[in-house]
Amino acid sequence: MINKAIFLDRDGTINVEKNYLHRIQDFEFLPDVIEALKLFQKNNFMLIIITNQSGIARGYYTEKEYLRLNAWLMDELLNHYHVQIAASYYCPHLPNASISEYSRDCTCRKPKTGLFDKAIQELNIQPEYSYAIGDKIRDISPCYEKVCGFEGMRGYLIGDNEDDTCIQDIKNGYVSHVLWKKDLWEAAKDICGIH
Repeated sequence: MINKAIFLDRDGTINVEKNYLHRIQDFEFLPDVIEALKLFQKNNFMLIIITNQSGIARGYYTEKEYLRLNAWLMDELLNHYHVQIAASYYCPHLPNASISEYSRDCTCRKPKTGLFDKAIQELNIQPEYSYAIGDKIRDISPCYEKVCGFEGMRGYLIGDNEDDTCIQDIKNGYVSHVLWKKDLWEAAKDICGIH
């Protein structure tokens, strides 16, 4: 059996981008995200969240607050929408962070691929059948960096949160293995062959 995955950024991809979101009451799903996640699941993709959470290192919220929101999100998706997140990984680090225990130049902060490597190894994922999706180019680093020795994972940059030049380069086909779509639902339909 093929173990394939969708590697999802969180903020700006699954939920509305809000400045250092960490409170459940501020969480808001983007339009059609649930439908996209269900479509991926129906097509046998594992759903994996990989997110930078530098707000922890900056002292804007605690790791405990992040974990509370993450637990709520996974529970909300499973119990209310029947969407199972296989795993969720986060990087709390930042070079020169104000909170010293999180101040480091790590291998897990995107665009570095440490968390992708970890997920692939822990869940026995085959990257050649998998996709990375996010609203920033750093979120789809496995498309232009090796992960677990594999080069060229496919991916989608979605929305308009990235630099206009970057978006235009992707639309023009200048970035290998990456396409642009307006949102997660459009990317899901493209991946799953629904037009």
